[in-house]
Amino acid sequence: MTREEKVAVVEAFLNGMVSGDVDALPLAESFFVETPLLGRAERDAAMGYIKATSVATLSIQVESHIVEGDQVATLSENETPNGPMMVFAKFVVCDGLLQSARVFYDPRVILGSSSGKDI
Repeated sequence: MTREEKVAVVEAFLNGMVSGDVDALPLAESFFVETPLLGRAERDAAMGYIKATSVATLSIQVESHIVEGDQVATLSENETPNGPMMVFAKFVVCDGLLQSARVFYDPRVILGSSSGKDI
């Protein structure tokens, strides 16, 4: 896959998170997600997390994608009901599908205890 094709897979995932159309996300059968609050979740649990998260994702503004091999690292600002949240995610893309997503963020924003900007 080209760099552009890998970025397109990641952007399809991000767009699905905002639109709420999570059943159309390009996920491999072996897909897993790992986050600060959830830890590691395999496909079914990951889908539950994604559905819940998509409801609270009002918009995503990508600042950059870095592609190396089958990995895409994405820095974005996600707008949530509790305010903006900076997110760094490392995706693995193979054959047009996401194999995994490791997502890093300040969980205080999701929990509503801080904007994360007072650090």
